[in-house]
Amino acid sequence: MDALRVYTKSRKRLVFLVVAIAVLFVGYALPSPEGLSQPGKMTLVILAFVFIMWVGDVMPKSVSSIMAIIMLPFFGAAESLSVVYGSFVNSIFFFLVAVFGIAAVVNHSDLPSRLMILFIRLFGNNSKMLVLAFSATAWVVSAFMSDLAACALVAGIVITLAKELDLPRKLVMCIMIATPMGSMAGGVI
Repeated sequence: MDALRVYTKSRKRLVFLVVAIAVLFVGYALPSPEGLSQPGKMTLVILAFVFIMWVGDVMPKSVSSIMAIIMLPFFGAAESLSVVYGSFVNSIFFFLVAVFGIAAVVNHSDLPSRLMILFIRLFGNNSKMLVLAFSATAWVVSAFMSDLAACALVAGIVITLAKELDLPRKLVMCIMIATPMGSMAGGVI
C-alpha cells in the first residue's frame, strides 16, 4: 500500500512538472498580448510556472522560488541576474532574516524557561499579571530594538512556553494579543 502511495505521488509530481514546463515554453513561444511587453509577459509566465510547481509539490518551494529568480533573466524578463538580485536583496531582507534568526536562537535557548520561572515567582498563578508581564517584556525590548523584532522575539517565547507547559489556549491568545500592543507602545519610546 505504501509503495502505491509513493508511486501515485511521484506520478502526480511528474504530471505537474510536465504541465509547468509546457506552460513555460508555450508562454515563451506565444506573442505578447497587446499592451503587455515581452518582459512583462515572461514574468507572468514564470509566475504561472512556479505556481504550478508549488501546487504540484514538485520540489521544495524554496528551490522552485530560487529557480524562478534565476530564470527571469534567461527568459528575458529582466536584464541580468544582478538586476534581479538587486531587487531582492536589500536592507529589509537582511533585517527580517536577522530578526527571525535572533528569535530562533532565543527560542532554542533556556531563556523562555527562565523568563517563565521569573514570572511565576513574581506573579504566582495570576493570569492577568502574566499577560501584563509578557506585554511589558515586549514593551521594554522594543524600546531598544525594532517593534517587529521585539514582537517576534516575545511571541516566539510565548509559543515555546505554550507547547512546553501546555498553557490554556485562552491565556496564550491573551498574551499573543498583548505582545504586539506592548511592542508597539515600546516603539513610541
